Amino acid sequence: RNSGRFPLCGRGRINTYAVFAELARQVLCPVGRAGVIVPSGIATDDTTKFYFQDIMETRTLASLYDFENRRKLFPAVD
Repeated sequence: RNSGRFPLCGRGRINTYAVFAELARQVLCPVGRAGVIVPSGIATDDTTKFYFQDIMETRTLASLYDFENRRKLFPAVD
């Protein structure tokens, strides 16, 4: 949080998936892409709003899919 390494996701109660998503962007070359599977909170949580705002403003988001676990294929996931 205080290192400055994750300026977009290193806030509040830090979720590790968010900082790994930010790290994936940091290590890519300018025209590179990364496929990252993370909870939909990457786009909706208050602690990741600056990250999501940045990928929208820089037009670096290619696609975002959100899946529901209605059939309980993953019993531990709500």
